[in-house]
Amino acid sequence: MLCDNGVARCGASGVHGLAVLVETPDRRLLFDTGPDTTVATNADVLEVSLAPLDAIVLSHGHYDHIGGLETVLGAVGPTPVIAPHHLFSANHHYKRNSVTRYIGPPRSEESYRRLGAEFMAPDEAGVDRLLGSGFTTTVVSDELALIGLIPGHSVVLTGCAHGGAATVVREARDVAKGDPPRVLVGGLHLGDTPDSAVHRLALRLHALGIRTILPCHCTGPQGTLALKERFLGDVCTIGSGSVLEFSSDGAMQAS
Repeated sequence: MLCDNGVARCGASGVHGLAVLVETPDRRLLFDTGPDTTVATNADVLEVSLAPLDAIVLSHGHYDHIGGLETVLGAVGPTPVIAPHHLFSANHHYKRNSVTRYIGPPRSEESYRRLGAEFMAPDEAGVDRLLGSGFTTTVVSDELALIGLIPGHSVVLTGCAHGGAATVVREARDVAKGDPPRVLVGGLHLGDTPDSAVHRLALRLHALGIRTILPCHCTGPQGTLALKERFLGDVCTIGSGSVLEFSSDGAMQAS
């Protein structure tokens, strides 16, 4: 976990955003880039290099997920960037208390291309080859989720789950086919959600097959607590600096 709101390791920085380095024996992917240069400074703290990357996978175009792309491209050079079709064209404005502010990409698509971003839609030819046999994706409400395939089950990584966490897991189950979702990691966008609605979500996620939830980023402390109150499996707190290891049999170790 290179960027998250919370901190799980001494020396790492917490920041409103998400960036996760995903490594397997034959693939190295970065899921989201955080809001700024924190992705690189936390990589230094964890003593991991950003380069090389097979691809950067962006969940959506909000600044807290794409803002660090400039920093990452500067560190790794020209790199495929797998992202939803509407990464730049979506309405990236947020209104609260009659005040509207822009929360989209800090640069234009062309500007990122000049920095070395090679943008690809998730359904574009060549994406499956980039991801390899161990990964696939699904898009819900213009937000992309990355799915790690482990024989017999899968791990779902979501940026904010704006389309609803249960919907994301349901779509991931359909895409993963023989490897049903068992672990859900990422932002679940529950900050303003009533506890009663979170309790219902917890039951739905378990019914869909999820056995472990690792909420972070925009889930919010109250949302995380409400999940812990009702979810029938495990809810584990993570943050910047957390390391999650999955063995071939699906066992998970968090540190």
